[in-house]
Amino acid sequence: MKDDNWSRIDLGTDKVLNCIVGNDQGEVVVAGEKGVARMLKDEEWRKINMSSSTNIHGVWFSPSGELFAASGKFDNPVKYPGTIWQFDGEAWVELAAAEGDILYGIHGNSKGTIYAVGSVRDENKTMRPVAWKGENGTWTRTQFDKSTGMLRGVKCLSSNKCYAFGDSIFFEL
Repeated sequence: MKDDNWSRIDLGTDKVLNCIVGNDQGEVVVAGEKGVARMLKDEEWRKINMSSSTNIHGVWFSPSGELFAASGKFDNPVKYPGTIWQFDGEAWVELAAAEGDILYGIHGNSKGTIYAVGSVRDENKTMRPVAWKGENGTWTRTQFDKSTGMLRGVKCLSSNKCYAFGDSIFFEL
């Protein structure tokens, strides 16, 4: 960006981009449909696509610089369920598969706990919010049966309080 003017950057994709994250080291990641992901590192954009055709909805850099993503795609039947990924510097590694869930947001706290949020259709085809919690390599799932709709994002503060938001819903995690 120069002189407050925006400049278009050709990332070499025609896919919809859903999310963006940056860190203090100047790295930027944008990601979206069909596993498309691009990283700006050392002032150069490079492809870091997923091998899966899933849609990436959320990306997050941990305080230690690790890159995580949340994905999923609603189709019938669900061929690309929600998945939590970590980028190892070369490729995306699957950390947890959220069978039937679609994940839209991911964030964590300074204690190393990671939250991924989204939704699932219950047996009555009603959308229910879900949250996944990753701690010490173990992932646990919470389905909020008394609420309807999707959780679309999550943010953790330096105080380690985390908040999730979505379709007319707001939670403190």
